[in-house]
Amino acid sequence: MLLVRGEQILLQSLEVYLIYLIALRFFSRRQALAAGVIAAFYPELVSYGYLIFSEILFLAFFLGSALFYFRSLKKPGYQSLRWLIPAGILSGLACLTRSVNLLFLPLLLLHLLWFRKDGLKDRMALALIFLLAIFAPISIQTAKNYRLAACPLLIDTCAGLNFYKSHNQEAPPHYDFNEYHRPEKFSRERCAGNEVCGRIRCEFGNARAFIFAHPGLTLRRMGVKVIDLYTPNLFIYKNIFRESSYLLITPEPPGETEKLSRYRGLWFRILGSGAYLALMLLALLGISASKDRELKSFTVLLILYHTAICSLFFSVSRYRMPFIPFLIIYAGAFLAMSKEDLRDLAKRQWALGLGLWLLLFILTFPRLLLILK
Repeated sequence: MLLVRGEQILLQSLEVYLIYLIALRFFSRRQALAAGVIAAFYPELVSYGYLIFSEILFLAFFLGSALFYFRSLKKPGYQSLRWLIPAGILSGLACLTRSVNLLFLPLLLLHLLWFRKDGLKDRMALALIFLLAIFAPISIQTAKNYRLAACPLLIDTCAGLNFYKSHNQEAPPHYDFNEYHRPEKFSRERCAGNEVCGRIRCEFGNARAFIFAHPGLTLRRMGVKVIDLYTPNLFIYKNIFRESSYLLITPEPPGETEKLSRYRGLWFRILGSGAYLALMLLALLGISASKDRELKSFTVLLILYHTAICSLFFSVSRYRMPFIPFLIIYAGAFLAMSKEDLRDLAKRQWALGLGLWLLLFILTFPRLLLILK
């Protein structure tokens, strides 16, 4: 694992720089530097340098794609291709790392068509080239999937699993806080033994049947998953406070578990959860205060998309990581605003940011109390 962790530290360092460069395109150097400093020390982001999950690799591709994409918007016509094509390739690689990113493409193309300054025909042509660049790396995986499974699979095989885990289950396994006090019994078709595409269709059918049969319960569970997504619960808590070895990771050698005991105090949970709440407050104020439309619309679309996806599919707090770097950018932008800009903020801008944060705090407060306990 040492080489993997070294690679993750290098990628995470690169991501700090990419966050700084994206912020620099829309804000002052001082504000971009503040965003970079937050990214370098923010506990939730830093913790993925230790956790062997897809977040660090995904963010390296996704942030690189975003940087090239925003640069392409500033170039007229086909001069933008030198940035747009690598943006598409990196976006495709990000999709291979986290396949849920693929479903963001319609919103990304809408953003491109809206903010490009070219004529409609040129915008459509550039959008098509961008789309082809995205699917260039994906097509290699798709061809391999078809060869192995003999059925059309774009990227991975877990779509049915992620969908049915959120529906047609007595107690869906996406929650951390025992929200479901009275699990119910549901009938579901057995899908084991089918070929992979058949299993996906079967599990989608199970979930679809459950949604139509129990719309009220589905809506309640969707609300729970959205609250879980925004809870101040860092995913690293699962590794530090777990009672047994995480099955997907090699068990620790003797003595390693004892080394984690120093992080099991209340101070660590206050630091992690408090940093998240502080970041959300600064970010919401920064978004409310920002006059730029390109980055703000991109960020809002990204947040709304992942919120909608997590309300429907399997959801845990780590799935908010794709938009956390952009919240860091806005937190840094607000934190380093000049006194003149702060004085110029309208009351409605302050009210919007504070109101959204208070709503977040109220909805997640019961879970915060459980985390601190």
